Amino acid sequence: LFRYNLKSTDSVMPLERELKVVQDYMYLQQMRFGQRIRYDTDCNQDTLEVLVPSFALQPLVENAIIHGLEGCEHGYICIYAFQKEGILNISVTDDGCGMSRGMADWINSGAPAKRDGHLGLYNVINILKIYYGQEYGMKAAVTEDGTTVTLRLPVQKEVPDV
Repeated sequence: LFRYNLKSTDSVMPLERELKVVQDYMYLQQMRFGQRIRYDTDCNQDTLEVLVPSFALQPLVENAIIHGLEGCEHGYICIYAFQKEGILNISVTDDGCGMSRGMADWINSGAPAKRDGHLGLYNVINILKIYYGQEYGMKAAVTEDGTTVTLRLPVQKEVPDV
């Protein structure tokens, strides 16, 4: 995972490759936590070639483990992706204790200020706005069953000429 991180110079990659990074990260976490954490993906086949910013999902999964599953005896994390009408939606859901309403409001604000302990989320939010504009980005939803953070991106399968 660290070797891949150091070698990667791509600013975007196919979702399938980004999921491999997350899978490698989850392998390390499952070695650490054992059976306490279950992880799954449910991504429609037509989403796997869509380009996403590099390392956009790993901070979301890390946040779900550190903040969502903290203090839980067992936890489940799922990444779900689908595309509709030219929009790719990728959700990271955990069944943990749930994100605070204040944290969800911070994510949903559209232009959050830096926040101690959440540099990864802050960076992903800003990268999405820079790459894709204000109509795309990240949203958080908190329920009694946990937290879902969803990325909303345009479907792109080739790097646009800039």
